[in-house]
Amino acid sequence: MSWYRTEGSPQKYDEHFDQWLPRTQRQAEHPWPYKIIMAKKTKGYVLDAGCGFGCLARFIKNGLFLDFSSVALKKRWVGGSRPRARSNVEQLPFRNEVFDSILAVEVMEHLDDPKRFIAEVYRVLKKGGFFTFASPWNDPSETHKWKEISNAVIDDWLKPFFPKYTFAVPPERKERFMIYAYK
Repeated sequence: MSWYRTEGSPQKYDEHFDQWLPRTQRQAEHPWPYKIIMAKKTKGYVLDAGCGFGCLARFIKNGLFLDFSSVALKKRWVGGSRPRARSNVEQLPFRNEVFDSILAVEVMEHLDDPKRFIAEVYRVLKKGGFFTFASPWNDPSETHKWKEISNAVIDDWLKPFFPKYTFAVPPERKERFMIYAYK
């Protein structure tokens, strides 16, 4: 299915995420350990940007869960009765400096403009706040705008807003990376 070419339509996005396969159900209910570690590192009031089905909700004590898909947020939601909102992450509907932590797991590779998202993260993150995200280094999935992400690409995205950041590679998922940045 080549949904990315027509992703500009919320209906097409929801159609894609309405395909509920047993594998997807299992991933939503049993997230990979590195995702749990990332969620547990968040503190204070947390925004899970691009939360999907809410698989990390049980690991975040005080948060808001945001995704572009109404299907993910309503019909396929596994995150319990947690506050959630529907929006594009490249235009966050929040005032400045609201969140203590922002988490974006498996989001960046789908975005048209990751720098725009990071600018929005910087805007809504409190001073001293924590931003973390994870993405695959290489993944040719048709749902990914960014098929390959390098250290230079990461620098280009982050340096204007988060000049100092660290990255790690999860031991069980070496094909992915995790970024940790403070405002």
